[in-house]
Amino acid sequence: MPPTFTAPKQSSPNYWRLFITITAAVVVGNLASAWITAKIAQHQIALVWNNTAKVINQETQRVQAANQAAMQRSQENAAMQRDQLRAQRSADIHGRSLAKQCADWERASAELKSDTAQAESRRHCANSARYIETGELPRNQ
Repeated sequence: MPPTFTAPKQSSPNYWRLFITITAAVVVGNLASAWITAKIAQHQIALVWNNTAKVINQETQRVQAANQAAMQRSQENAAMQRDQLRAQRSADIHGRSLAKQCADWERASAELKSDTAQAESRRHCANSARYIETGELPRNQ
């Protein structure tokens, strides 16, 4: 007898199984996409953060250097002004008078070698130095 071909048994598709499989694939795909997007965003944030930190550090160093240079200039200017004031006070009438008194008392102290002459020499020379340094005249003048 010749072989007979019969139609294969047609089974109806299981729609629930197909629905669950497709839904699971979509969920896994969405989760994977979200995870990949988060990792890319994390990497970009890290790059931006590192670049920002570098810029901030460079700017901080630049500002500190500028501040230090300004402070140095300010100190140099203040020292120059102090020196100019000292020179002006030494040359004015009070400075010359106090320097002369100091020199006179030093000469007297060297000649007389007395305690009083030495004390007056120290006092007058201190008055002269204080005037030159601060501009403060002695009270007894």
